Amino acid sequence: MVGGLSDNQPDYSWIKPHEVKTFTHHWYPVQEIGGFTKANLEAAVNLEVSSGSVQLGFNSTTHVKDARVSLVAKNRTLLDSRVVIGPGVPFTATVDLPTGVKATDVEATLFDAQDRVLISDRPRQAVALPELPEPVEPPVAPEEIATVDELYLTGLRLQQGHSPVIPPEPYYEEALRRDPNDVRVNTTVGTNLNKRGLFQDAERYLRTALERLTSGYVRLGDTEAEYQLGLALRGQGRFGEAYEQFYRASWDAAFHSAAFYQLAELSMRERAWDRALNEIKQSLSTNTNDTKSLGIEAVILRKLGRIDEALVATSRALAMDPMDTLALNERLLTLRTANANVEADAALDVLTRTLRDDAQTYLELAADYGNVTLWGEAIKVLERLVEREVTFASSYPMVHYYLGYFHAQSDDKAETLASYQRAAGMPAEYGFPFRLESIEVLEAALSAQPDDHRAHYYLGNLLFEIQPERAIGHWEQSRDLFNRFSTVHRNLGWAYYRTRGNLTAAIESYERAVALDRYDTRLYVELDELYQAANVPIDTRLHMVSVNHEVLERRSDSLLRALMVQVLAGDYETAITTLEANQFFVAEGGGRVHGVFVDAHLLRGLTQLKGGQAREALADFERASEYPENLSVARPRNDRRASQVAYYTALAHHALGETERASEYFRRAADQLGTERWPDTWTYQALALERLGYAGEARQKLEAVRNAAEIQLAETRDDVDFFTKFGSRASESTLRARALSMLGFAQQALGRTEEARSSFGRAVELDVSQLWAQHYLISLP
Repeated sequence: MVGGLSDNQPDYSWIKPHEVKTFTHHWYPVQEIGGFTKANLEAAVNLEVSSGSVQLGFNSTTHVKDARVSLVAKNRTLLDSRVVIGPGVPFTATVDLPTGVKATDVEATLFDAQDRVLISDRPRQAVALPELPEPVEPPVAPEEIATVDELYLTGLRLQQGHSPVIPPEPYYEEALRRDPNDVRVNTTVGTNLNKRGLFQDAERYLRTALERLTSGYVRLGDTEAEYQLGLALRGQGRFGEAYEQFYRASWDAAFHSAAFYQLAELSMRERAWDRALNEIKQSLSTNTNDTKSLGIEAVILRKLGRIDEALVATSRALAMDPMDTLALNERLLTLRTANANVEADAALDVLTRTLRDDAQTYLELAADYGNVTLWGEAIKVLERLVEREVTFASSYPMVHYYLGYFHAQSDDKAETLASYQRAAGMPAEYGFPFRLESIEVLEAALSAQPDDHRAHYYLGNLLFEIQPERAIGHWEQSRDLFNRFSTVHRNLGWAYYRTRGNLTAAIESYERAVALDRYDTRLYVELDELYQAANVPIDTRLHMVSVNHEVLERRSDSLLRALMVQVLAGDYETAITTLEANQFFVAEGGGRVHGVFVDAHLLRGLTQLKGGQAREALADFERASEYPENLSVARPRNDRRASQVAYYTALAHHALGETERASEYFRRAADQLGTERWPDTWTYQALALERLGYAGEARQKLEAVRNAAEIQLAETRDDVDFFTKFGSRASESTLRARALSMLGFAQQALGRTEEARSSFGRAVELDVSQLWAQHYLISLP
């Protein structure tokens, strides 16, 4: 992870419109010195002092033929050598350390040929850490927060961190319930609505904020609400009102540049080139590094016929960002205008290489021209891509929809219709528009061709994250126009569940999608997740993965889903064989495959242990403690399953009569560190303590597990991991089933067999995928 000006990615949520931040990173390889303890732009050093010796290594970023390496301790020279060193020529040495010399007395230095210090390092005395600050606590429910200010800040923090499990909106809604005119909350909600393309709704909130802000007939110091209202009005096509609003926003230095940029674009739409030039210069006066403004300045200067100045503007932009496609394209057009054809051909070559035959880069450049109604320039950008006949990019549907839209704005009816027809026939793979400008483009296409099911599909794709109900409407129209497109059924299934909570409709849509395209592995993963949420019997799920196993084997995620179902069905042999025979690829935030690996080996081992095959059981339990390379999951610092694995390993040793080894593993289970957050692991620690003769301590732990489970069952809010960055929230029934499983295991260990039977039974009734509740329920006498 590379932070630049911050060590925390969410900090970049607050970059203002047209704000530019710059930083420099230097990267170079450090090789064969075992890491490094200090580095700078000229060299890296690794200095490790252990008992009786020093391990020393240097890498340099330039070649030095007569460098000098020095190692001293208490004014005694331990090493002084002339060496050749360079990026591919590291220096390493092991030096004996004299008796009585402390690590902090040692200093290593690398000099160049002129004895200038390139880098120097010495071990530092460890400093006791001050008391750590209190850790961040998950937010309480909105109604439990005391003030509007805290509600606003809580919502803002959730929004900044992009929490996948707790949305910020309820906190803003509660704040506005208490104070409907709160400026900050109304401004933030209005800004968020602008980003979702809901400009009319945004206007309402922003005007509410401004009503309070301007109630004393004063000019605002903070004009964010003014600027956002300008965007909301522009988004509705009310350009005259937007123009006035942006002028008001320009009063604040924070929005001066962005507001004047918007003014310049609006003036360009009116072909008021002199006015636009003045406005873009105003924008640049407080934001000289904004290459987008420099590109727009070049456009205006070209239109005014001021060729030399236009070229200067493109040069300034390209000096800061050589890959700025607007500046590169303007350089090309300006040179063509000046009849400098040789230079223009060279400029076209640079532009083409920079655009990389990437459809989205071409579309972004075309949209820049479309936003200021320069339809001819926008068309030319996209026609160049189409004429190149680039695989994928030239046939990307949105390229042709945009061409149709631009031709329509140019009143070229024939080309408009031809472009829309081509767009509707282009491959739909990866057709996923995301620009707000694309909403108007696709709506225009549907006005011209109401039966274009693909346009409805693409519009649904664009809208789902920002306007989900409207997206569902477009997907349904796409389905009704053409019922044999599997992906639209898949998308409707996804939306019916995640937006409307309608499991039945979701499953029906997914089953239709699978029937239309049985080779799309993603469909099986998502359908089985819905089956699990609907508590569909394991046999039904097993049938689906069994008859389609050759398809599921094509991807790690679908194969993993099949393995989970096989383990639930008790087919441990097949699952283990498949786990051993395949290479798995794990996405960031993943790792479930190792949990399935552990489950399969533990459950097979328990079956063997019950059947008197203790040696075979031990082999499975020991295998469960491993992290095989083919699973692509690294051993964590605190292994949540370690206590469970160690406890069962101890049982196998005990069954073999190996009492010392059994005691060793019971102790490992009991002493596992870092389990404070995981009450489900405490039961195994308690069982191990009981085996070691600590019955009282074991009972205390089991009561703690029981209490934790009962608290989870009694809580009114879902028990979610506020700090998670991946995945989605479990259903309420799944959360209750997990708590009941944990409760049942504690009850079983406490000897309350009938209570345990009831808890396990209720857990499995709520969620048949509760693997260990199912196992313990069957195991009860």
